[in-house]
Amino acid sequence: MASKLRLVLTRGCISNTQACALVTSANMELAGNGLPNYWRHSGRRNVDGIVHTLGGQALQHACRDAAPVPIGSVAITTSGELAALCGAKHVLHAVCPDGHSNGNIEAIYTSMIRLLLKMADTQGARSLAVPALGTGVKDWNPKLAAKLMLNEIARTTCSSASSLREVTVVLPDARAWEAYNSVGRAGWGEPKPLQKSMMTKVKAGSNKKIDGVFWKQLV
Repeated sequence: MASKLRLVLTRGCISNTQACALVTSANMELAGNGLPNYWRHSGRRNVDGIVHTLGGQALQHACRDAAPVPIGSVAITTSGELAALCGAKHVLHAVCPDGHSNGNIEAIYTSMIRLLLKMADTQGARSLAVPALGTGVKDWNPKLAAKLMLNEIARTTCSSASSLREVTVVLPDARAWEAYNSVGRAGWGEPKPLQKSMMTKVKAGSNKKIDGVFWKQLV
């Protein structure tokens, strides 16, 4: 029997998402995209700043050991204190290209998404939480980023015996929400509410298919 991947779209803070692994949009030095308190003082939800702050010293030390990371690549570290907070054992630090860079940035972005999915699979992660990578300070068009990300999630996780059963894309604002929902509807139909009774594990298999697109409210 073919197993299915559940693609979940939600709004909120990625640190409130229960998942085996979290993804953050990192800089090359894995330095938290600025001061740890930047997101508080600016009023913006800087994902990497939140991850570094909540992950604590263990995560920050692991980042120093793993840096530097080239643009378009991904590093994996321990999750530090995030393990107790949201269940994540690992953090994947994705270094996005700038949305206005020269060259084939779409291919670089797609390769980055493919790499982080395969790294999560290598760790045996059954669930993954990922932000709208590149749509903040990197200034990617949200609809283009959504198309590249969601298509690669479908291609990479559904064409092999990936361990992943659920990928949650955590969206920061209404603009990103509209973009990702639009791409999700075009590919897999109208999003449906995700109830707790639907959060069931499915049997592993090499012929997974997208089990629709769902949304859920983070608390």
